[in-house]
Amino acid sequence: MTISIECPPSAMSIAHRGEELWLLPACVDDAEELVLAVNSSLLELRPYLPWAHRAQTVAFQKERLAAIERGYGAGGDQTFHMRLDRGGPIVGCIGLHARTLSSIGTEIGFWVRSSATGRGLATLWSQALTVLCFERYGFDRVQCCHNELNLGSARVIDKVGFKHEGALRRYTRQPSPERVAAGAVSGLLTHMHALCPEDRDELDWYGHVCSALTIYDQDGHPHPAVP
Repeated sequence: MTISIECPPSAMSIAHRGEELWLLPACVDDAEELVLAVNSSLLELRPYLPWAHRAQTVAFQKERLAAIERGYGAGGDQTFHMRLDRGGPIVGCIGLHARTLSSIGTEIGFWVRSSATGRGLATLWSQALTVLCFERYGFDRVQCCHNELNLGSARVIDKVGFKHEGALRRYTRQPSPERVAAGAVSGLLTHMHALCPEDRDELDWYGHVCSALTIYDQDGHPHPAVP
């Protein structure tokens, strides 16, 4: 399944507590600083993210990011890097992934650099991407999942207001003994949550985020979140 979007943004910014925070599409040039961000956060990432157990090298990230760039706007996942200002270092990653049964839906996934946790970045940008999906992409469904042991992700999902739809047994592969020894943990249940367009009126943050979010087109021109 693909994410069918004609004109994905070249950047997004949001006014938040006197700051202007940025999301920029992941690109090959990010490889070196992404390795630094991941390697400084392995203690928090390894329990729940299998990819955090492989060696993080610049060569590996360049290859991965090149594939992400090629797929951006061409049916591939959309991956964005969080920055506290446009030219600042990467403080996290959030993306839209084609892991939903709906052909006009998507799944949000995220992680935040250890040094930037506690600032509400995952919550804020999950809200912003939800607005993007409903107001600009016309999606019918935005979902988010978390392993039953991942209480940090559960808190973000709850703050955004995703509705719990059920628990999936063995939705993801259990970690190998080697990964467990390196810090991986995993319960047998994955909790599925989702939002649909008709849920917007129940979200007390929705109007504020719509007003605070600016979406930049491929020519770099700014536009409000709601056309």
